[in-house]
Amino acid sequence: MKKIFIAILAVAALVSCNKDNINSDSQAENVSRFPLLKVDNLQTKTILDGTQVKFVVDDIISVFNGVVSADNHHGHCLYQCISVENGVATFQWLDGIREDRNEPWNKYEPADDVDIVATFPNRSESTSAFEPSDDGYGAGTVMIRMVASGAASDENTFAGTSMPIIASAPQGQMLKFKHTCGLLKVTLKGSAAISKVVMNGNTNISGDASVAYAVEKPVLTVVGAYSKTNTITYTYDAPVQLTAEGRDLYFGLPVGTHDVTFTFTDSDGNNMVKTAEGLTIERAVVTPTELVYQPVVEDITDLSVNGSYANCYVIQESGRYSFDAKKPDGTAVAGESAAWVWASGEKIKADGTQQGSACAVTEMITDVTISEGKVQFSIPDNFVVGNVVVGVVGADKNLVWTWHLWLTRGLADVTAEGITLMDRNLGAAYLFDVNEVTNKTELLLGKGLQYQWGRKDPILGPRGNSDETTAFASSQKCVINTSAQINNVTSWGIGGDFGGTTPEDAVKYPLTMAAAGNVPGESDAVTAWSARANSNPCPFGYRIISQAEFATLVAAGMESATFNGDNNYAQMTVAGKVAFPRLGRRPGSSGMTAKACNSGSMGIYWYDDVRATGYRFYWSSNTTVDAAKTNEYADWAATGACNAVSIRCVKVSQ
Repeated sequence: MKKIFIAILAVAALVSCNKDNINSDSQAENVSRFPLLKVDNLQTKTILDGTQVKFVVDDIISVFNGVVSADNHHGHCLYQCISVENGVATFQWLDGIREDRNEPWNKYEPADDVDIVATFPNRSESTSAFEPSDDGYGAGTVMIRMVASGAASDENTFAGTSMPIIASAPQGQMLKFKHTCGLLKVTLKGSAAISKVVMNGNTNISGDASVAYAVEKPVLTVVGAYSKTNTITYTYDAPVQLTAEGRDLYFGLPVGTHDVTFTFTDSDGNNMVKTAEGLTIERAVVTPTELVYQPVVEDITDLSVNGSYANCYVIQESGRYSFDAKKPDGTAVAGESAAWVWASGEKIKADGTQQGSACAVTEMITDVTISEGKVQFSIPDNFVVGNVVVGVVGADKNLVWTWHLWLTRGLADVTAEGITLMDRNLGAAYLFDVNEVTNKTELLLGKGLQYQWGRKDPILGPRGNSDETTAFASSQKCVINTSAQINNVTSWGIGGDFGGTTPEDAVKYPLTMAAAGNVPGESDAVTAWSARANSNPCPFGYRIISQAEFATLVAAGMESATFNGDNNYAQMTVAGKVAFPRLGRRPGSSGMTAKACNSGSMGIYWYDDVRATGYRFYWSSNTTVDAAKTNEYADWAATGACNAVSIRCVKVSQ
């Protein structure tokens, strides 16, 4: 029979217990009084796709006929396979001491005269006695505890782990196990050797799962509120060698319709990413997919090459990208998955006018994964400009760290009075200069993002004074990734208390504006924002403009500029070439519900080196600059840090 390689579903790894791990001197004399269990080994583990995998000696199953008590609320005992003869596997109650834990394998005896319910693999728990039904469990169910990663076993042992099975029968009768999931078959061709596979699904594919056992066709349903995840990782002990004819890879999945993104890593560290959509998985059925993967080395641009770590990465071309999952100071970030958190973008015509409504997220970013400590993603051809935040997510579904991907075009530096700075605000999708363009109808994308003082997390800037009554209405063109089920990623909000004032405290709440007195860095004795490396919101090699630099530019000469008589389109131009658009601010007390531009026709920019202080300029009408207020500095040290305002980045060499 042709050998196939089986990629294992990340449920608990196949447990084949070596007898050497059992202390033979501790064998109980009364072990013989517990009934031996007989299992139909012609129907077990799997017979799918022409491959039979049967129980072997030392395999262990969980049997739920134990004594339910406060200490043993699972009613859970372990049985070990002691022989396989004539198509029947015989299991015996497992006695003795488990040496790796220095405790008995079974602390409680099985009950007499009750039906037997058994699961394989053995990391499972009965829930019929104690789990409330509104959690997805209830009488007549068993919880199978699945894990989100593990080492793959060899090719003919996939059944028990990628296809969790269950059986029930009265004591004394033959146990016949049944499948609870289905298999996805993928054909992979090439000459590389695959060492790792990461699966990312659009639904939960691993976690605590409920299975009804007293039914003809038991189906596994992932329901665990704290354990469920849409990511599974397989790491192979020995790389899987591909061939030109192809190797059939099998992946166990819960019953349902799935969109699955695979990231294949070969033994040379190269990655391939491919998405299979609309896969219908049926119980005990192999579902083939038409996807064929060619193991070629991808052209991936490493944004963090040579240690250029940052909280913000600039993207100006389509392609496949990666960056090290590290904070700007080089501290590694570990998590179980990666995902986009929110995205805001809009198609703009060549003449600068709006082309349509909000873009689909897939027009900005796709295939967000993490592999070997690198966050990877794709930017499609003709991508829509805007901003995307991506993050690494921990097992507890909290964000561990986030990064801002700045999708823009034509970004350049401009030098004036010896100061080199970016030609646009941080987060601006294109250069917004009212002296250069006409028919510009978009404010947000051209004016950039806003930030609370000392914080790395971007906040959407307002679009105008009158185009919306709430700050994050549909006109904001922002999409939040609620399907990833990340904690605190549901909607924008204000007044957040993060339990601390460090970047690590606030990073779990990227959509929430900090309340006054709780802004990260607000009460820090360190003055310069850039002195907190992990809080710098600018790309690598840049920092926020300083007070002295702003004063130098203003002193070099200022011009006013308006557009169509509307100060929403106004900007301050300094040194004859550097434009600072007026964007107002989002007040910390009402920033997510106030109208777009607060505090009148004002432009506000943070300084780097004066705590909670920024530069602001005013228009006294739609057409002129109020010279008396033009060079006004406002110290907001007491309450101003919670306001979100604009940022301009300067090269660090300055």
